[in-house]
Amino acid sequence: MAELFPGFPMERPHPCGDHSPLDNNTRQLLLNSLAPASHQAYRTGQACYRNFCATFRLPECPATDATLTYFVGHMYGLGLSLATARQYLAAVRRLHLERGYPMPPGLPPYAATALQGYQTRGEGAHQARQRHAITADLLLRLKAGIIDTVVSVWDQRCLWAAATMAFFCALRVSEYLGSTARRGLRRDELHI
Repeated sequence: MAELFPGFPMERPHPCGDHSPLDNNTRQLLLNSLAPASHQAYRTGQACYRNFCATFRLPECPATDATLTYFVGHMYGLGLSLATARQYLAAVRRLHLERGYPMPPGLPPYAATALQGYQTRGEGAHQARQRHAITADLLLRLKAGIIDTVVSVWDQRCLWAAATMAFFCALRVSEYLGSTARRGLRRDELHI
């Protein structure tokens, strides 16, 4: 575990270094500071950052304001969303902490300004799809679309039942449809 947080290495003396239970407990807390899903997401962001640094022959740690600014531009060029860019920058922060380079909170000035530019994208940029509330008119248009495109009458009725239940019960899609048998709304959960 020493390689994950070199800021607490075994080879360098530390005032508490001779107390292995303290050292092990501290390392475990540092490892537990992220959920397993966050570890995976950060590994993806760190891999993107390391590839960027390798491609342009830039040192990974400690990252300069210029390196982070160019990395923001690189992510923009890849077409990554603003949320993904922020997550990858958080992964870079975590990489620094793991390697013993604490970073101050926030981004350096130029990198922060470049990230603000992400929000005001120009012409030809990716636009987020807006979600609109379902109205009775949209529901009827959906029914016409189901009838026009779905061949099986049984499937038409199932889709229409799902759409009307979601509309009248104000449900989110994840609350009534599921990708597995264990997710989604089940018949025994309905009470009339």
